[in-house]
Amino acid sequence: MPEAAAGLMTVEQYCEVPEPGSFYYELHHGNLVRMSWSNFGDTRVRSRIGRQLDAALDGHGIVLTRLAFRAIPEYDLRVADVGYLTRERWEQIKDEDYCLGAPDLIIEVLSQSTTSIEINEKIALCL
Repeated sequence: MPEAAAGLMTVEQYCEVPEPGSFYYELHHGNLVRMSWSNFGDTRVRSRIGRQLDAALDGHGIVLTRLAFRAIPEYDLRVADVGYLTRERWEQIKDEDYCLGAPDLIIEVLSQSTTSIEINEKIALCL
C-alpha cells in the first residue's frame, strides 16, 4: 500500500490501492477506512429512492446511487448512497476523476451498523 506524506493518504494514492472485493475502502481525512458492502435490502431501498428522485426531478439533474465524491479534494473520498448533481456540475466532472465537493443532495440509507458519529461526520463534511 502506498505511503502518504505525514501519514495522510491522498486521493491519488488511494486510486492505487487494489479493491479487495469482499469490502471496499473510503478515504476519510487522509485515512483509509474499510467499508462493508450493503446487503440486498439496503441496495433495493437505495435503488428505489434513486428511481423515485430521478422521476420527480424530470431530467433537471443527474441522480446516481453509490456516488463517489471528494468533499475535501486531496484527502477525502466518500460514497453517497444516493446523490443528486445539477447538470452543470455533472458536465464539469472529468471521466477519470470524482465529483469535487459534496453532491447537491445526498441521501443515506441507514442500517443497523450505522452510527450517529458516522452520520454526524458526513453531515458536517457535506455542509
